[in-house]
Amino acid sequence: MVKIVIKSNFWGDTMSENTLMILGLVLIVAVAVFFLMPKPNPEEDIVRFFSETMNKNYAVRFSDVTGDTPYEEAAAKVYFAELLAQNKYDIADRGKFFKTRWEEQALADLGLVKDLYFEKPEMARYSLAIEVLKDSFKITVADLLSVTTYTKTFGFPEKYRKLLSSVQGISPRVVEVKQDYEQRDLVINAIVNYPFTEKVSVSANGKTYGVYTVTSEAFRFKIQNVKPGEVYDVNITPLDRRNKSGQVFSRRLIVELPPEPVISMSTSISGGKITYTWTHPNLSYPELKFIVDTLLGRYTTTAPALTEELRYGRLYNVKITAVGKYGQSETKSFVVKTPPDKPSVRADVYFDTIKLYITNTNDYDVKYLISIDGKTYETNKNYFEYKVSMPGILYKVEVQAVDGSNYSQTVSLNVQTKTPMYAPKVKAEIVSGTLVVNVDKITAIDLKEYSIIINGKEVSRSNQYVENAQPDMVYDIRVKWINKDNDQSPETRVVLETFPLQPDVVYSQSGKDLIIDVKDPSKNVKAESFEVIVDGKTYKTTGRLVLENFANGKTYTVFVHAIRGSYKTPAKIIQIPTISNIIPAPTLKTYTVLENIVTLEWDAQLPFDFLNFRIVRKMGNEEKIYQSAVNKFTDTGMPNGKAITYTITTVNKAGIQSQPLTLQIKSFPEKPKVSYKYDNGKVTFTFENQNEYEVEYKVERSGQEIYKGKDNTFTDTVKADGSMYFYKVYALSGTIQSKPVELMVTAYAPLTVPKVNVSRSGESIIITVVRPDSKDYKESYLEINGVTYKTEVFSLKNEPDKVYNVKAYWVNTSGDKSPSTELTIETSPKPPIVEYKLENNRVTLKISDPSSVLKAEKFVILYGASRFETTKNEISIDIDTSKMLHEFKVYSMYKENSSPQTSVIVVVK
Repeated sequence: MVKIVIKSNFWGDTMSENTLMILGLVLIVAVAVFFLMPKPNPEEDIVRFFSETMNKNYAVRFSDVTGDTPYEEAAAKVYFAELLAQNKYDIADRGKFFKTRWEEQALADLGLVKDLYFEKPEMARYSLAIEVLKDSFKITVADLLSVTTYTKTFGFPEKYRKLLSSVQGISPRVVEVKQDYEQRDLVINAIVNYPFTEKVSVSANGKTYGVYTVTSEAFRFKIQNVKPGEVYDVNITPLDRRNKSGQVFSRRLIVELPPEPVISMSTSISGGKITYTWTHPNLSYPELKFIVDTLLGRYTTTAPALTEELRYGRLYNVKITAVGKYGQSETKSFVVKTPPDKPSVRADVYFDTIKLYITNTNDYDVKYLISIDGKTYETNKNYFEYKVSMPGILYKVEVQAVDGSNYSQTVSLNVQTKTPMYAPKVKAEIVSGTLVVNVDKITAIDLKEYSIIINGKEVSRSNQYVENAQPDMVYDIRVKWINKDNDQSPETRVVLETFPLQPDVVYSQSGKDLIIDVKDPSKNVKAESFEVIVDGKTYKTTGRLVLENFANGKTYTVFVHAIRGSYKTPAKIIQIPTISNIIPAPTLKTYTVLENIVTLEWDAQLPFDFLNFRIVRKMGNEEKIYQSAVNKFTDTGMPNGKAITYTITTVNKAGIQSQPLTLQIKSFPEKPKVSYKYDNGKVTFTFENQNEYEVEYKVERSGQEIYKGKDNTFTDTVKADGSMYFYKVYALSGTIQSKPVELMVTAYAPLTVPKVNVSRSGESIIITVVRPDSKDYKESYLEINGVTYKTEVFSLKNEPDKVYNVKAYWVNTSGDKSPSTELTIETSPKPPIVEYKLENNRVTLKISDPSSVLKAEKFVILYGASRFETTKNEISIDIDTSKMLHEFKVYSMYKENSSPQTSVIVVVK
């Protein structure tokens, strides 16, 4: 037997042959276990994931399937569609499932989607997104109702790998090719089985046009500037994403472009013919000819020109279409406008006026040239009038239609005129009392004479007549003229009225008013109104005129005219005396009120028999009467605060008084009665009116107005610091103010509790009352154990075993006392009484408190550097017996206060 020795740093020693055999057996068992163990099934995990995230009662739609290649995407769609269908899930939205119709067709050709059924998109509750990774699926389920998303990754099931192998056999393919044109470019439209075809390589007639990426099933490219009849052998090679090519698609394409349209057209006219000439860009096009539609019909010609009969005055379209071997062009339309045709003209004559009625015989608007009586006129209207210079002769009229520089043939007419028998123009008027009739002269050559008839009687055979006009007369005037054949013209009638008679005037007086009644005696020509002039003023009336306030004793010269139109009769002049019995009331000019004086001044319209003014003053129940020759009155000695009524009237010599001027006057105001109250910075005033009329109140503080109003109370806010304020209070009547009430008010500061300071200094206790910050402070008081002292500082003797009860307050200048500050001041206990006893090295101190009020709370013993405290009356302290003298200092404590010390000397023998 061969011994195998294996050296290993790992094992750290040498493995024997038997150990190696054992390891080999373990390895064999492990391999067997690996291959015999059940392998994981990703499909079951996917189905379980679906059951956990989706309810089979609702449909599922594919939202997105992505992979590196369309083959992975298509295989994933088929796999998951079949898996969902096998597990009783409904699939929705067929349009979202298939990327293109060619993907659907390719999968159907492989028999992979023939049994799939799809619900409508709106039936889906769940959305399924699948991302194909390198070795796994990333699946996302979205619940569209609850907006919940679940994502998980699974390995590839074996069934998917088989499907992918089958789908990868789909080759890129060109499905169809069609040709089209854009202007002169050949457009090739190709249909490919996208997404399996992602690129195409294009060549034609041995020339490569490039490799193009397609993003949909439709693909197009152009071969530019081709010519009709050219042949192109086109080859299209489809490529997938791996650049694997499919079957080459070959097709021969012949360029069958139709001829181009006509570019332009012109016209020419000669000998009653019109010729159309046009231009075409390619007269060498195969089998080229032209179809021409004109006003007279349709023609076909191979030449680029056509001649036909001319029709004048026409506006029409000529349409030309180029026709050739591969079709026909777009039809071009050209507007043709021929020269104008002659118009249709009719003439009418009205005495000296020729009227032309013109009818346009053209398809378009024209102007007209009219020649008559050696003159030429241009118009664009269909009616024309011409007044001849000499009626009764024959006139030749010529008319032409004009369009720009083109003229029609001339239409000629002979028109016979005659003298019209028209009514003459007549002017009849009254000038300075004279009737004047003027007839405009008739210029007809056959005039014989005129006839003027007034009120049925012929008064003249010339064209003028004059006579003196009579008042209250109506003239009926008729005028005509007669020619040499004794033909009479129509009459012109004028009715002319003259003017009214002078008016009759009657006057009367009613109270203060003067009444003038005017009457018209005319029968035929009535006055329209009357003008009355009184005292230099002019009034209009139709009968009665009432002049208010004219009855003032004055005699008036009155002028009265009757008015008709613009005519005014001579004035009728009368004298009218009046009696004064109504006197206007005086009017106030101004008044002045001073203390004890009232001055009045007024304006008054005085009657002719003025006597004086009467002034009545009423004050309360007292009434007094004054008289004045002037319009001013001063009343003296008037008491203040009174409501006075003055009545002023104007009196004439007959004792008749005018309406009164009544004045309500307030005498100089009396100052008010004023009281006030002060409360913590508020000064409240109360006013009492001392006048018979209502007043306002004004308050000034230190010369500054602080209140003005009708309220009988007012509160002023001041600084409550003891300051003094000077007030003046007035009563106001309008702009007049009374003498003032003067007041001095002290604004007392609040009576605050005083602050008290207590200090101890040796044998004294100092009590200090802090003075308040107030201007009305007067003095401070201290009450100590019932005894009162007027002082701000007080010193007490700091005697032991004493208690002081202290009250402190201050007084203002008004004698008001502030609240008190109360405090208790305690001194210290009395010095303690100490006895001692020495035993060996211990001293026992016996302490007693002689105080009666402030009893000691504890005792303090000082012995050298040591300090002892006790609340008892006895304490023992060890001493150094090597020393002879020992001093103990003892004092009592009450609260924070300590008594004077008691010194005890102990002698050790």
